[in-house]
Amino acid sequence: MNALLVVLLWSLPFVGASCGSPSVQSTQHETRPVSTARDALTLTTEHPTGSFKLEPELLSRSPEVLQISVTKVTNPAASPVDIFVYVASASETNKPAAEKVLVGTFSLYPADRPGKFMLGPAEAFRKFSETSKSSEDVRLVFEMKLPAENKPAVEVTIESPNWGEKKV
Repeated sequence: MNALLVVLLWSLPFVGASCGSPSVQSTQHETRPVSTARDALTLTTEHPTGSFKLEPELLSRSPEVLQISVTKVTNPAASPVDIFVYVASASETNKPAAEKVLVGTFSLYPADRPGKFMLGPAEAFRKFSETSKSSEDVRLVFEMKLPAENKPAVEVTIESPNWGEKKV
């Protein structure tokens, strides 16, 4: 009995190692770039909002998965960082959230480390397509939210997102 317990305890680190990276929520998705440009945007305490242009045909396809890669984080105080993701036309990117369609949110954890995050944009894209007057200049908008008290200096770099379909 003790031998079985020893073998079980000895094998735990190997089982944990095969579970994958904790910063990637899922690897069961095939992804492609949201737009043809491979660029990045940087959100800061002073400029907490930024966006990427979406290809018009992407809205009609309504991808099931949106993969977002946070490639760099400067957050010396390790303050909580929440990122809200919206779809909006270019004229609505700086308007209140009620005029944008929320795709989803994610939080950095640990708050001072990069990571990859998956969101399901299909419902937001469908809602945006139904309510939007134009699909000319559609943007994927990122808005960083920090604690209200003593906003620390934070900088987050986000790579141009990828979209994909779930594999069954």
